[in-house]
Amino acid sequence: MQQPKRINIGWHWERDYSRESHDYLKSIGATTVETYVKWIDIEPEPGQITFKSFDRALDHFVRYGVKWQPFLICGPWYATPYWFRESKDSHFFRCLEHDKNSGIQSIWNQKFQAPTRHFLKLFHDHYLHRMNQIDSLLLGISGDYGEAIFPCIGNFDGQYHTHRGFWCNDPAAMEDFRRHCQRLSKNIQTLNARWGTTYRNFGQVRPFLKQNAPSRRAMVDQVYWYRGAMLNHAEFWIREARKLWPTKDMYLCMGGDGSAEEGQHYAAAAELCAKYRVGIRDTNARDHFRFLNTYQCSTAVGTNFHRTYCGFESSHGSTPEFIVARMFAFIISNAREFHEYSFMGKKKVVGNFRRFRQWMELRFQRKVDVAVLSSEAYVNWVHEHATAWDIKEFPWGLPKPPHDLYNTLRYYFDFDLVNDTLVRAGILKKYKVLLVPAFTIIEEDIVKAVGKYLAAGGQVIVYGGETPQTVEGRTATMDGAIAISTLPALLRQLRTMAIRVKLKKDGIFEAVNHDGKILCYDQNHHQIYWQR
Repeated sequence: MQQPKRINIGWHWERDYSRESHDYLKSIGATTVETYVKWIDIEPEPGQITFKSFDRALDHFVRYGVKWQPFLICGPWYATPYWFRESKDSHFFRCLEHDKNSGIQSIWNQKFQAPTRHFLKLFHDHYLHRMNQIDSLLLGISGDYGEAIFPCIGNFDGQYHTHRGFWCNDPAAMEDFRRHCQRLSKNIQTLNARWGTTYRNFGQVRPFLKQNAPSRRAMVDQVYWYRGAMLNHAEFWIREARKLWPTKDMYLCMGGDGSAEEGQHYAAAAELCAKYRVGIRDTNARDHFRFLNTYQCSTAVGTNFHRTYCGFESSHGSTPEFIVARMFAFIISNAREFHEYSFMGKKKVVGNFRRFRQWMELRFQRKVDVAVLSSEAYVNWVHEHATAWDIKEFPWGLPKPPHDLYNTLRYYFDFDLVNDTLVRAGILKKYKVLLVPAFTIIEEDIVKAVGKYLAAGGQVIVYGGETPQTVEGRTATMDGAIAISTLPALLRQLRTMAIRVKLKKDGIFEAVNHDGKILCYDQNHHQIYWQR
């Protein structure tokens, strides 16, 4: 049985009840209000526990007729009490670039696991008898704000050392990396052969920056480990939360561009979350629909495939135009939760939201015939960014070749982005056509998986004027694939394969429902409608 859709509004927990707020929440059909619950807020001094402000807020939410979603944050600088940060059990992320500590607890700090359990248990015990007033839990496990991400941007400027980079230079991280390398290669001779190194023993192995990487293979492997470490930390949180709340809906908070330095792994997180019946909150909404298709709808590819759920959040609010694009992305992704910090006082945004609010209850099951390969190895190796996050003028996004490609293709046809993890899980059988970017770098086992897909009747197009390579630099041969260099030729070829394609940009984006009906978003006139 499918859950009802949630409209989730961010709220400051000190705000007083007001009739204006009551009417506003009712007018947009809000179901849930999210507030930040940081460890420092409920235990400002050791053993001094207070929930007074949160109790008051929850009483207000009951009067408003909405449920509460607490964002439980423990580990980031702004959420961790000063007395723990100054204790002997506090160990921070440490960067490779400058050999300096962040103010954020290292995910490799085993001594932080007991305080995390303590924080979750405090909340659980206090609200045990009010759980019917709580819609779901949002888990804030790391990063600058609480996402499953490494430090990259900071929140209170100047309070701690932070930047985009590799935060794996603390002793526990280095030891974990050595253990990973031992599991990967069994003995030092095998690792040397794989990486082109001359280590005498595993004790000499330590994380490195790209400019110091002994080989492309070594850098790609290190980033797999880096992403995996964040997933391990996420599993610890999810497992502990599930012990306390066996049946309550909960979301793992995730944000960021999926780059090597940020360390997210959305598809693997979807698989992990499905194991524990947990969803993903993706905080990446901004700019326009094509951006959403790359950086947010792609999260839903993983959650839908693994039969779990997701929610979408805007990174910095919505304009009257952008809110409609966000609603379309939400609908076609079959997302469960739509989060916005506040529309209050934004009459045009509220107007457009109310105009299309009923569409968000659609049980849309998107039928997509084309998959585009988004290689994990490529992003692990290429660390440049195509765009910027405008709030802090912060380099952001995938490298320019894939970012520009996905952005361009979505004008002409619908597609899913699938990465190595989803390919290994068997997702290709869903699609008629796989498009492989010619510029990409591919793992050998993915090349073999593509070969099996071809042998089973799938159709593969290698698009662009280059030849894909393996991580080791060999030609990634895919016998039976069609090589196409230009966009017009690609669109013509897809049409011969019975793919629904437009031959020119018109600003109208389509998604096909399972019943064949076509839902459209017109970015020129900010409309959502069924095609007649």
